[in-house]
Amino acid sequence: AQTALEDALITWDASKKETFQVTFGQFKVPLGRQEMTSSSLLQFADRDIFSFEFSRGRDLGLEFNGMLSKKRLSYMLGVFNGNAASRLGNDNAKLQYNARVMFEPWGAVGYSEGDFESKDKPLLAVAGEFEQNNLAYTSNVSDNLKTTIWGGDVVFKYKGFSVWAEYLAR
Repeated sequence: AQTALEDALITWDASKKETFQVTFGQFKVPLGRQEMTSSSLLQFADRDIFSFEFSRGRDLGLEFNGMLSKKRLSYMLGVFNGNAASRLGNDNAKLQYNARVMFEPWGAVGYSEGDFESKDKPLLAVAGEFEQNNLAYTSNVSDNLKTTIWGGDVVFKYKGFSVWAEYLAR
């Protein structure tokens, strides 16, 4: 049995302080909190139907990312192939564009559904995200469509309690 290549990436920290990094290769597209969470850090065995509807997981691309304001504000801006993972070719001359901004006022929340991070203080994260992908005239889509997705999520964790909510609209 063959295993598909999941992540193959190189990240260069141009700032040497994690404020401006450049990542390229195949990795998770910054869309959907649950999709960006490692499967080992999910509360249930499977991702929800919502994640499968809106996000495709990994893609080939280039991303600029970093953390600002004492690591309270993080950003991810990427340009991707727009196809499924492990597809080197692009069926049209269009690209996929993604952006994600997250504010963590009380410290690093991380991408886990349970509370592994808070010790003696509450943690909060609020994020907004965007994706645009033009699939016009591609062989892998039966319709000529251009999708734009807007979304956001919020997470609260404190002493073993965690709650999160996610919203995406296409």
